[in-house]
Amino acid sequence: MTKWTNKQIDDAYNYTSVVGGLLLLGLDEVRPFNHTRGFLGRALTFFAGVGVGGTAVSLYLLSQGVYTAERGARVYSKDS
Repeated sequence: MTKWTNKQIDDAYNYTSVVGGLLLLGLDEVRPFNHTRGFLGRALTFFAGVGVGGTAVSLYLLSQGVYTAERGARVYSKDS
């Protein structure tokens, strides 16, 4: 089990979410799947990618044992 600091967890979420959003935008340009055009369509695609990236990193961190019963409850609490 690797020790992760709160900053490393935040960075992992932030960077992976942005990468996920950009990848989904690029995929939509190559093989269009979102039929909503314009700014709204691009925003929806980007934020869907942010969700995919955030889910992927949370599953990775869970598989690495970062979230235990005590840490999962206190990582984002106001007391830490």
